Amino acid sequence: MILEKTVGKGVHILSFEFKWLFGKKDKENTVENVMQEYFTLHTEKLHAELEELRQQLSKMVRLQYKSGQETQSTLEQLGEELKRFEQQRLDDKVALETLSDLVRQRESLVGALIRQLDDIDMVCDGRKEGTEDQWSPLLRHWSKRILRELGELDIREIDVLGKTFAPQTADCIGTIARVLPSEIDIPYEVASVVKRGFVDNDGVLLRKAQVITYQEVELA
Repeated sequence: MILEKTVGKGVHILSFEFKWLFGKKDKENTVENVMQEYFTLHTEKLHAELEELRQQLSKMVRLQYKSGQETQSTLEQLGEELKRFEQQRLDDKVALETLSDLVRQRESLVGALIRQLDDIDMVCDGRKEGTEDQWSPLLRHWSKRILRELGELDIREIDVLGKTFAPQTADCIGTIARVLPSEIDIPYEVASVVKRGFVDNDGVLLRKAQVITYQEVELA
């Protein structure tokens, strides 16, 4: 009886200890599983956050690279525009200098032609009126040629002979008496031209004519 009781008690104790041990092991396994799941989930979340952060950083890098490329392209375009502007400025400067040279050359040529015409007129005035010799046709030809060349340069003679004296286009350097009465009464008529006057095609006065006018007779 005692042995039975002892054995029975021992079996009961052993059963209790096995249950406690197995129960403890199950409990420990449950905590371990929970912790494992927690760490697994937390690790996956961290991986997801890191991947999202990596993608955002990659996107920012791409945007910065694209922005940098666009900025570089814009700077290059501005550089090209500045080069073209500078070249155009230099071209304009050269063109302006060339134009200024052409204007000076034109003015010099016009002045030389007018002086030649003055010399021819002076020779003609120094000859006796009505004299006709071998030089007369040549002098008239030279005068017409010079006037034609001036016309090609848009310069024309002011027509003052036989017209009323106009101080805007001529200077009167003397007067003469009218030998024969005029059929047409022209007050302060220009009798002769000592030096021709000239204007351009726009009407800009280049040189006044120097003229002699008829004296006006005062009626008593």
